[in-house]
Amino acid sequence: MNLIQDRWIKAIHRNYETSSIAPFQLTLGCRGDNPIVDIDAPRPDFRGALYQFLIGLLQTVYPPLSEKDWFSQWDMPPSETELRERFASAAPFFGLEGSGPAFMQDLNLVGENPKPIASLLIDEPGDNSNRNN
Repeated sequence: MNLIQDRWIKAIHRNYETSSIAPFQLTLGCRGDNPIVDIDAPRPDFRGALYQFLIGLLQTVYPPLSEKDWFSQWDMPPSETELRERFASAAPFFGLEGSGPAFMQDLNLVGENPKPIASLLIDEPGDNSNRNN
């Protein structure tokens, strides 16, 4: 699985249909009558994280060259093909499988008390709550 090349983001279109898209497909349908209008996620914090991920990705691999360029891209967003080409340079760093380090994997993390992934969620109880039930 690659977070740039694979379809994993649920998108909501103007007609309220949903589809799974890859990040380079963000502008899918923007020149037609059924563009993507929002992101669908099972939790509000996941939705916010998806927005931050996509904004950071765009700022990194497709930054506007000037303020005029920013407004130009706002009025006429880049095509799916153009985004795919720009995102391709970053794709090797967004793999989740393979023999090397995975995306966002900390190889220096050392801990005696590993915690479940669920402990990262904002509404999960902390260590004190778990200890004292």
